[in-house]
Amino acid sequence: MGRKIKYTKELKIQIVKRYLSEESSYELLAKEIDSASAVVCRWVKKYQTLGENAFDTLKTNSSYTKEFKTQVVIDYLNGIGSYNELANKYSIPSHETIRKWVNDYNSHIGLKDYLPGGKEIYKCIY
Repeated sequence: MGRKIKYTKELKIQIVKRYLSEESSYELLAKEIDSASAVVCRWVKKYQTLGENAFDTLKTNSSYTKEFKTQVVIDYLNGIGSYNELANKYSIPSHETIRKWVNDYNSHIGLKDYLPGGKEIYKCIY
């Protein structure tokens, strides 16, 4: 069973292009698709960073190393970018992923390596 997609890639591109051509505002476009203006804003920023590929459907979860997660968290804590900006910069599908990493880091919950399918990577050090 694949991922459930609420909006197609084509619709997202159409909405973004309408915004960029100044045809409509975030608010009006969001109302058309029964969503929040912040969603349309995120689409526009992703599109400006990654182009149409920003809306490709991922068939599997992405895998991130502990080192990668830590770098993203440190960038956030050092003010290098917002959750959305860093998600775009590092091609992380959701800013919520970064928010969770930052919360875990600040709560002293260790960040772990991850492989899709729920398997953690354990490294043996001898």
